[in-house]
Amino acid sequence: GHQMSVEKKHLLVVDDDDLMSEMLKEVLHGEFHITQALTGDDALILFQDSASEYSVVLSDIIMPGNVTGIDLLGKIRKSHPYHPSVILMTGYSDTSIRECYHLGAYAYIRKPFGIDILLSLLRHAAIPFETRYQNHCNNVTFSFQFSLPSFNDFGGSHTFQLGHGGILIT
Repeated sequence: GHQMSVEKKHLLVVDDDDLMSEMLKEVLHGEFHITQALTGDDALILFQDSASEYSVVLSDIIMPGNVTGIDLLGKIRKSHPYHPSVILMTGYSDTSIRECYHLGAYAYIRKPFGIDILLSLLRHAAIPFETRYQNHCNNVTFSFQFSLPSFNDFGGSHTFQLGHGGILIT
């Protein structure tokens, strides 16, 4: 397809798991420039220095240090209500999905997840907020139908919703 912009989007990955970041770099290097922060504290410092650079923040919820992914989400949304999109991921089931959603997460994903689902999410999350809902409804629907087999890989217990605030995957 045609490239809308040759410029790479900038993704801030907040995760103390180096494998995750390496995998993302491997898969996304053509589309995203990736900066990794190991903790929520580090992410906040990076974000305060150059908030406008990032299209998407992909953050683990439970991390070393004082700032959880949910804290990070709250702080980012407070200073930047719409941009960048924030996607939260967790390997734990005790996290309040509702809280993430109300704080303005673009999406919430439980690990393990299919890389194709993450790719779809990142691509849509990187679309500027103003144009996302005007032009991309069809693409979103299509890509999620397209990604469904990955949900079934994990026993079919996952559900997802498109809401006014974003996408929720549980």
